[in-house]
Amino acid sequence: MSVSICLRGHKLDPSYITKKLGIQPTRAQKKGAFKSGSSKYYAKIGLWTLKLKSESYPSSELIDMLLEKLSMHAVKLNKIRGVEDAELDILFAFGDEAQHALEFTLSNNQIIRASRLGLSVCVTIM
Repeated sequence: MSVSICLRGHKLDPSYITKKLGIQPTRAQKKGAFKSGSSKYYAKIGLWTLKLKSESYPSSELIDMLLEKLSMHAVKLNKIRGVEDAELDILFAFGDEAQHALEFTLSNNQIIRASRLGLSVCVTIM
């Protein structure tokens, strides 16, 4: 399982966001620059991502840990200069063909905290 805060925008400057939030991203790219790890492909959009992964933490704890990293900043992430899209991305990935049942809950507190940060929520189950 992984949870990420993803900020995207055509005019997004990752170094500006890093300085504003005081947090180093897990991944960042500037539009027009080479994509991370590539000397062949150019980024079509700016990106700033903070990601946590765990197989041992319950999903609710991992979400809380990520939201806590940004909750100390009194800023709506979707209002930062250059940000066109700000989302809390929750990914559940199953590596085998077996059938899985999945249930998770976003608490009222998590929904309020995500909203205060200006985040939409995206859940992917693969």
